[in-house]
Amino acid sequence: MAWSFDVFGHTPFFPIDVDPDIPSAIDLIVDPARPDEPGKVIPVAMADSVILVTCPKWQNWSTDDKAQAFVMRPGGDPDDPDRLTASDIVDVGTFPGDIELYLDLAPLNVAAGEDLAFELYVAQGSAISNPYVSNVYRFRIDKQPPGGATLPPPVFADDVVKNGVTPEQLVLDDQGNAYLPATVAPYFRQAAGDALSGYLDGAPNLLAAEVALDGVGQSVCIRFEAAAVELAGDGRHVFTYAIVDRAGNRSTMSAPVDLVVRMKVPEMIIRGGRSRSAPFYYRQPLRLSAHPAQQADEVVWSYAHSSPEVARSFVDTHPHVPLSASLRRGGAVIGSWILRPGNVAGTYNTDPQWDGGCIVRDDGTLYGYGSPDVLPPANAQGVVHVATTRSAYAALLAHGSVTGWGDPLAGGLIPSTVAAQLRDIVGIVASGGAFVALRADGRVVAWGASDRGAQIPPAIAPELEDIVEVVGSDAAFAARTRDGKVFAWGAPWPYGMRVNAAAGAIALVANDHAFAAITARGTVAAWGDTDSGGRIPEPIAPMLEDVVRLAATSQAFAALRRDGTVHAWGLPRFGGQLPGPVTQAMHVLGSTTAFVALSADGTPTCWGEPGEGGTAPVDTTIDVVTCGYGTFAAILADGSAMSWGRNSGRYAGHDAVAVYAPDRHVIVLTAGGMLVSWGEPALDLSSLDGQVSHASPAPPFAMEAPP
Repeated sequence: MAWSFDVFGHTPFFPIDVDPDIPSAIDLIVDPARPDEPGKVIPVAMADSVILVTCPKWQNWSTDDKAQAFVMRPGGDPDDPDRLTASDIVDVGTFPGDIELYLDLAPLNVAAGEDLAFELYVAQGSAISNPYVSNVYRFRIDKQPPGGATLPPPVFADDVVKNGVTPEQLVLDDQGNAYLPATVAPYFRQAAGDALSGYLDGAPNLLAAEVALDGVGQSVCIRFEAAAVELAGDGRHVFTYAIVDRAGNRSTMSAPVDLVVRMKVPEMIIRGGRSRSAPFYYRQPLRLSAHPAQQADEVVWSYAHSSPEVARSFVDTHPHVPLSASLRRGGAVIGSWILRPGNVAGTYNTDPQWDGGCIVRDDGTLYGYGSPDVLPPANAQGVVHVATTRSAYAALLAHGSVTGWGDPLAGGLIPSTVAAQLRDIVGIVASGGAFVALRADGRVVAWGASDRGAQIPPAIAPELEDIVEVVGSDAAFAARTRDGKVFAWGAPWPYGMRVNAAAGAIALVANDHAFAAITARGTVAAWGDTDSGGRIPEPIAPMLEDVVRLAATSQAFAALRRDGTVHAWGLPRFGGQLPGPVTQAMHVLGSTTAFVALSADGTPTCWGEPGEGGTAPVDTTIDVVTCGYGTFAAILADGSAMSWGRNSGRYAGHDAVAVYAPDRHVIVLTAGGMLVSWGEPALDLSSLDGQVSHASPAPPFAMEAPP
């Protein structure tokens, strides 16, 4: 009811030293240097309700005394009739203890979004004497949620964002409880006593972080309990937080952070990007590695419809063919994964009109970057694999057809007469300016620049049957049949050529201007530009026996023998001359002007142009390596990644599963499906998080006859 002068007709009030109280009010944490600040807040759920007010009786009370509580604005005079609300008048003598009064707060009219301060007094007295008034009781009614309209996302450590949530990222509190920490930046209306709770997939964390008095204006550490993270299970999860202030006002939910949880130790880690479909040295076979959780486990690699190979590493010689890696324990397969074809495509181009690249998402759509002239069509779907010339792209689609874009003179435009033949395609290969598609029946189809191998000479066309491998140089192609015959065509051989010296070939490699082949006898044949390695020097030829792998730079070749020794020939500046004996190598790879040989213990040996990869990084143990324009990029034994040469950089996380060097950039794919890059101009690939994977669980392939 409104204030009444029926009992307290005499004024002014006289002060008495008694303290009223609102038992339901909540203590605020008040700065001692500001004693006039209200020390209490009404719970927001009671802000418009009738509340209980208590007050001790004054020392000289009598049985006929009355009492009434009333509320005023801060700094008001109790003698002033401007009172906002008041309780009923009660008889003091009816209370054996403290006086109890009921005060309606609704007349205070505190609207949503407001935070107002008030002062409460209790008057006591009788009709025959002047009334007395209590000490002031200051309180707030706060209906303004903390944080304002939006809250920023929680901030996690860089390695958590990059690597995902793993057991290594958890920390222990003083009681030994494990949790994942995150930081919340200072926020609007941050106040002492605010409680911040983390939410994992919408479920609140049990332990909230409270803002201390000296923590106002500071960042707050919140926690996500290990038990909750483990219960969520491995996979991608949403991490948020919310704030509840002392009055019970609840903030909006913060902006989310998507993190990959990887609390379960994987049965096997597979590293390495699959080989690329691109011209010259870009097309070299890449090495993949597998790391089972148990040393006794076996790893079984197999292309679709091919014989299996049991090893901890595997050289990907057929990038267009589906590849599986199976984990065998005690003779039984306990898991199998299909490795995706090369997810990233592109070639370095000094002409900015054609510089760029593209990434294949798991759903078969494409993400492009770089010049508008090389961006993929927005409606491309069902993409399995992408091949590149220097300035054009061709995508193999799931139903066996092909689509192209980019420089129309370099294969980006597919003539209608060619398009009609692009059916049942199983792979695409590129030269510097043309494409060759390999059909399921072993025939090939070519298009692009006529001086770059797009015209298959009639003299050899009928013999191009049962083709199992094609490689491209800058202006020519070489093809190998299942029975080891080799053919070449393009600018140097406009009428085509049967490469009789390579008869019995089992593998091909190309640099810019020459080709080389390994024969079934382990010997090597080369043809093309002599200076680029198209002719094997006489002193080296006798050493090229029992060769198991060939690599190329732009104008040189290197051969790896079964005993781990390496020999090179071609232009010295491009790695054609070894700095000394190279032995104990298990893999060799070339960039534009340098080679790297990798030993079994992960030690790299490099030679060629020093600033383009020819200088080996020191104190580095490499697991797998790939090549780019004047650059090598590698995943190290600890799961981090780095590159050296023209484009040097490092990924400090420990969950890299593939690394690519397609153009001006190095791109790292993590186990959690995140893409990290460096190079110029900078790429922001965060929109692709979770959309690109390295391998997916699947049944192992049936083992049939080799392709």
